[in-house]
Amino acid sequence: MIPKMFEEPAGFKWASFTGTTGAHIRYGSLQPAGQPRGTIVIVSGFRELIEKYFEVIRDMTERGFSVWMMDWHGQGGSERFLKDNPQKMHS
Repeated sequence: MIPKMFEEPAGFKWASFTGTTGAHIRYGSLQPAGQPRGTIVIVSGFRELIEKYFEVIRDMTERGFSVWMMDWHGQGGSERFLKDNPQKMHS
């Protein structure tokens, strides 16, 4: 059993879009109850993914903020640069 802080927040919405290079890019968002105080966009670092930020996303939403985040091309749930070698990274 994983700790609650690492679980997907209730109401978290996953989606994707096609980037300019044709790659599938995954993103997600969580909205607060009622009118948001503002919007936070989390821009992750190299080799990070949305799931790593579930605790932060939950905390910011509980404070009334709308939170959005995406997995960069080649990271997390987004399409990899090399289909035959998905673990090879590009910076």
